[in-house]
Amino acid sequence: RASVYAAKQLGACCVGLELDDALIEEAKSRAAREGVAGQCEFRSEDITQQAWAGVGRWSAVFVHILPEGIAPLEGALLALDCPVVCASYGLTSVKPDAAGLGWEIFNLPELIPGVGDRAELLFA
Repeated sequence: RASVYAAKQLGACCVGLELDDALIEEAKSRAAREGVAGQCEFRSEDITQQAWAGVGRWSAVFVHILPEGIAPLEGALLALDCPVVCASYGLTSVKPDAAGLGWEIFNLPELIPGVGDRAELLFA
């Protein structure tokens, strides 16, 4: 749902990683229904293998993983050098740059004065 929301509301191009093939098909169907299938790619990938990791690959990352799953990924997530948005469970090794009820953002660059941060669109 987060990928489809970001594509529809923010015009983002999104890649969703999931192990469950049924959830991948559900996400593809939702993206098609919402008219953003061309902006969303969903693929089967074990995030613990960290094939997704690498500086400059992403403009932002949205993470919704249980604490025991996110802990071993913290170093790789912070090394991406892009904003990391965590829903429900955040990173424990660093303080978030921004936070609200149920979300935290890490690696957030300084905001440009007068531009706004658009975080309200992520969590409306």
